[in-house]
Amino acid sequence: MNRRAMAVAAVLAALCGPVAAGAQPVPETPNRTKAEARADDARAARLDGQGGCIYINQLQGSHPLNDRTVIFRANVSDFYELDFADKCYALTFPDPKLIIVPFGGEGLVCHAIDLNVKVSEQGPGAIAEPCIPSAFHKMTPAEVAAVPKKTLP
Repeated sequence: MNRRAMAVAAVLAALCGPVAAGAQPVPETPNRTKAEARADDARAARLDGQGGCIYINQLQGSHPLNDRTVIFRANVSDFYELDFADKCYALTFPDPKLIIVPFGGEGLVCHAIDLNVKVSEQGPGAIAEPCIPSAFHKMTPAEVAAVPKKTLP
């Protein structure tokens, strides 16, 4: 499978592939061995208590808070916050489209550096604006409560 097909598959999985609650093991793929899948699962379990790791296919929705922050819903009741290093003007569009590709092609996201993010308008011919992630973390219940309900994904 070439890189473009893998990137498209990752974006489609992020947009359309909700997964049941809880840490799910990474499925084996032709490019991954069982040992690599077990290593990723162990890494996710180890880092989960340190701010939260998530597989890209567990993301179920997103909503921009402003031009520097996006909130993601995952696993029904978990929320993650992604902050950008600078303003990402495309987030101010009425219905921004996020294009998220994990680095390394494995889909495990623990830190902002694990993501390549572009944002564009909906529709044909839209040009995607690259946005540089600076922080990524699982939100605490207090942080979620501080966000207005209508802005949660």
